[in-house]
Amino acid sequence: MKKISTLILVILTSLVLSACGGGSTDSTSDSRDTIVGTAETLSWTAPVTRADSSYLPLTELQGYRIYYGTSSDNLNMLVDLNDGSITEFSIDTLPAGNYYFAITAYDADGVESGYSNVVNKDV
Repeated sequence: MKKISTLILVILTSLVLSACGGGSTDSTSDSRDTIVGTAETLSWTAPVTRADSSYLPLTELQGYRIYYGTSSDNLNMLVDLNDGSITEFSIDTLPAGNYYFAITAYDADGVESGYSNVVNKDV
């Protein structure tokens, strides 16, 4: 099995993190507030080579995993995107705080790359 290039995934360092909303309240007649969470949209460029510099056809790219958490050393939350054609994803309803994100790619054989560089964003 060939490993997916972590070098190409360094491009993922340029994750575009943009707020798609903010915390807001909506007063109801019974004086309760509804908190609406924040969404963060991440985008990246698909890898085109493996670790050995051989070509990685997009047809062999199975998907991505987004790892995130409130510490760069503890990315304990995971979103598994089982679609290699996706290059953007929004994580909805994040509570306010500082978050760290990294992405990996995996191929049809289940071989997963190493983390992209970890980036952080205040939400």
